Amino acid sequence: MTGTSTAHAATSPAAPRAAEPGRIAWLEKGGLGSAPGTTFGVAWPKGAVKADETFALTAGDGAEIPVQSWPTAYWPDGTLKWTAHAAAREAAKAEDFTILPGKAAATPAKKIAVKKSGSTITVDTGTITATIGTKGSSLIRSLTRDTTEIARNGRLVLHRQQHIDEPGGTYESYESDITEAHIEQDGPIRAVIRIDGKHRHRGHSWLPFSIRLYFYAGAESFRMVHTITYDGDQQKDFIRGLGVRFDVPMRDKAYDRHIRIAGEDKGFLTEAVQGVTGLRRDPGEPVRKAQIKGEKLPDPSTWDQRVTTRLQYIPHWGDYTLAQLSADGFTLRKRTKHGHGWIPAGGGGRASGFGYVGGVSGGLSFGLRDFWQKHPAQLDIRSAQTDAATVTLWLYSPEAQPMDLRFYHDGMGQDTYDEQLEGLEITYEDYEPKFGTPYGIARTSELMFWANDTTPSADTLVEQAAAVRTPPQLAA
Repeated sequence: MTGTSTAHAATSPAAPRAAEPGRIAWLEKGGLGSAPGTTFGVAWPKGAVKADETFALTAGDGAEIPVQSWPTAYWPDGTLKWTAHAAAREAAKAEDFTILPGKAAATPAKKIAVKKSGSTITVDTGTITATIGTKGSSLIRSLTRDTTEIARNGRLVLHRQQHIDEPGGTYESYESDITEAHIEQDGPIRAVIRIDGKHRHRGHSWLPFSIRLYFYAGAESFRMVHTITYDGDQQKDFIRGLGVRFDVPMRDKAYDRHIRIAGEDKGFLTEAVQGVTGLRRDPGEPVRKAQIKGEKLPDPSTWDQRVTTRLQYIPHWGDYTLAQLSADGFTLRKRTKHGHGWIPAGGGGRASGFGYVGGVSGGLSFGLRDFWQKHPAQLDIRSAQTDAATVTLWLYSPEAQPMDLRFYHDGMGQDTYDEQLEGLEITYEDYEPKFGTPYGIARTSELMFWANDTTPSADTLVEQAAAVRTPPQLAA
């Protein structure tokens, strides 16, 4: 080969690279399960995929899956480096996928619709509808399925205590106060709504929050990502309790209302608000079996009348609390209503952080991811015997000691640079004044909510709890 031909070969432009198929599979067995949907990322070689490319998602059996795609990073030459993709519910049963540049499949059978009007944003997944506030205290003003309201007045709650060293110190109760809400994505498969604000009590506002709500086409559930940023005074602004709260309408008869609270693994507390099983008198086998399953009971006129005529004497259990105050154990208790004594209802090691309250005509499932790891955490159900129950997922339990963010020492005389170097020589700690302030630190939590059209079966509850504990994820 001559020198001329060698130089020519070295300067010839490289041929464009063809994009390799992106092979995608679930990280865990079970596929999408009860999760609302999934979003995954794919990396592309430099020069392989042009900036305005569209993508097609195909299941292992060749079926086309509706997908929503958007760029997240570019190579210096302008070609795509990373892309993100949201898969529709049609991906629920497939085990593996291929994604390639190309025309996406048709829109999903149920398409997301997002609308902003006045002081609300409405998101309709085709199965549930969420009305989201853009001002005031209610993040989610209403959550409906078909024409049935499943939950309402979803808001943040905060207890602030000023004097931590006083036993049994009093506290102030704050609620969310929205300053801004806007649409970050509007479908057709995934919609994301962001809400920002602070917690307010009378004229005082503090502890900024940022909430993102994730909805997927056809889903009966949604995901919430909750972040707070500490902006208080570490000497007087102590967090006594921090949570997310919903009101849940209770339409059914007390014996057709149900409580489900997950313990460890697949274990559940499974009770009716008014239990008609295990009584001195038996209402009949069909009645017992239906209540245990969470199904609508036959008319009381068909029961053993020794039970029917005494229904008013069977207690209504309206309040339940699961408290995980350490990594080593949780307690579960119940009572009939406020002002009456608590009854121990179980306990264990590490709870899943999942529950349900509602009736045979529908109810709300709810869960906090990494529940026991985030201890002290807590789940509360209140007033399930009334027209509306209240559910609170405590991201910081009010039954624990207040969150103490004060620095653990007073500086120990390290006022000069030389003294600070001496301290570093013995404890490894690089201390300077103001190094120990918590101002600006943040904490993020993930929650899930389902709008059920009936009391879920035992298998469905286990599947929902699993989606909270280990959200299904596709990966290249």
